[in-house]
Amino acid sequence: MKKTLLIALLALFAAVLTAAPNLYVSHEKLKKITVIDTAVNEVLSEIPLKMSVVDIRLDSDEKYLYFISADTNALYRIRCKNLTVDPDFVSVGYGPTGLAVRNDNKAVYVINGKSNNVTMINTDPFEAAGDPISLPGSPKAIVITDDDRKAYIALSDMGGVALLDLSTNKVTGVIPVSTDPWAMCTYNNRLLFVSNEGMASVSVIDMRKNTVINEMVTTDMPRGMAAYNNMLYVSVTNGIDIFELRGFTKPSSVGLDYPVYGCGFGKVASGPKIFVAGHEAGAAAGKVAVINPDSGEITTEIAVAGAPKFLEIRKIRPTPVPTAVPTKTFTPVPAATPIPTETATKVPKKTPTPEDTATRVPVKKKAKKKATPIPIPTATPDLMLRSDITGRVFMDNNPVTNGIKMKALSKHTDKVYTTYTNQDGRFKFTALPIGAYVITVEATFIQEKAVAVTVNRGKNEELTIDTKKR
Repeated sequence: MKKTLLIALLALFAAVLTAAPNLYVSHEKLKKITVIDTAVNEVLSEIPLKMSVVDIRLDSDEKYLYFISADTNALYRIRCKNLTVDPDFVSVGYGPTGLAVRNDNKAVYVINGKSNNVTMINTDPFEAAGDPISLPGSPKAIVITDDDRKAYIALSDMGGVALLDLSTNKVTGVIPVSTDPWAMCTYNNRLLFVSNEGMASVSVIDMRKNTVINEMVTTDMPRGMAAYNNMLYVSVTNGIDIFELRGFTKPSSVGLDYPVYGCGFGKVASGPKIFVAGHEAGAAAGKVAVINPDSGEITTEIAVAGAPKFLEIRKIRPTPVPTAVPTKTFTPVPAATPIPTETATKVPKKTPTPEDTATRVPVKKKAKKKATPIPIPTATPDLMLRSDITGRVFMDNNPVTNGIKMKALSKHTDKVYTTYTNQDGRFKFTALPIGAYVITVEATFIQEKAVAVTVNRGKNEELTIDTKKR
């Protein structure tokens, strides 16, 4: 009887531990990681480090917490069981900005913003695997699909998301989206979200077709994101925007009185929760807000010494289901620009030097003159989703006359679109690529007026632009 009772208590204890994973918090420019016990929403431990932390990621078993540092251009890991830093590290490229762990825990991918490449690291043994993978731009964020087949990498200087085939470690194309990405997240291995901090929008990508299907306007600069139960939670400058993912509408927002950054979803002892990290610049402490996704309300705010920025918690991942999604459903962009090979800067003292024994093995094909591995069409099809936007211009409360020139300047590409008003002062831009624009009125007798607007998928509200006579 005692033995049975002991087994039952141990099982109950194990269930509690499983239901209450730790929440890991990194800090802006500080050399530590904070561990929060989600069962009681209190700080459990502070892990002191010798370097500041750029980004953190758990493996799927919560055996290791991986982190990167731009101070040393290296990848490190912490043993979650006893919260101690592993003495081994791996040198990566110059200026690491993010990382992702394969769901099978066999490899970690570190993106390097200043050397424009990706370092692949095997987890056993813990060492770099081959040469860095070159990218066509500077990477800012990376996510890996649930089936470990692909990685999506947001490029901060290209206005696009690179698609990396993890079976070949080659970039197969770039999906054009908005500019200035901050973070990415996926939902059900079907939707990919890219927060565009400089554009106040979130790009929505269909991962089956690798095309942009919507652009959602946020209250302010979007940063971290978390998706759960057909809802997307986006941390903006001073709060959380909540979008529903069936119609991509924003039913509500939650205000906070401090700037927020990282956002994450986890299932804890009390149920599913959204966690948001934030801090005031120069303050001695920040907070982690806990949101109940069922009610959309903040249930508690955990005080954390330092400057909380990035969050990580054990993820509940769906069982990978192989799909018949073709890998070449879009044209690679740019079409024929060779990707320069760069040598990663190695700062740490000791660096495993992998033997380059199996790289660049040519694929055997029937020899043909000037044959290319991936044929590229001469004309690049337009991959952007488009929509119309209409409006009306008034001068001194009266509709303007026919033929007033209207311009729409794309914030993403700097391309200018032109149209003219009709006799009622109405204008229409037809088939604009979705995204952010500045609409301007141009006439010598009208005071210049510019209006910022975001063109969304489907029907957009008509603009009203009020001007005055010059």
